[in-house]
Amino acid sequence: MKIGYLGPPGTFTEEALLRTYAFLQDEAVPYASIPEVIEAVDRGEVERGIVAIENSIEGSVNVTLDVLAFDSEAKVIEEVIYPIRHNLLARSGLQNPRTLVLGSVKTPYP
Repeated sequence: MKIGYLGPPGTFTEEALLRTYAFLQDEAVPYASIPEVIEAVDRGEVERGIVAIENSIEGSVNVTLDVLAFDSEAKVIEEVIYPIRHNLLARSGLQNPRTLVLGSVKTPYP
């Protein structure tokens, strides 16, 4: 089975796909946009598509909802909950004269 996802390889969408459908790694097909993934399902290029419908930072992914509601015959058949963790990294001992204040960070992690 071929499954389309929002590419390029290495995106969170691909990570969710590979975690959920690990046995299909060779059948994962990247697309440049969420509408392209859904259109590929409609055209029969792929049997399924995996796209973000909601995230904890921005809420609903409006482009996904709009395309599914108004421009597609595709149906939601499964939900995958995939936790995303963002990290801020720097080299040890980095000397930088600029200071960045992250006022919204509530909990520092070592």
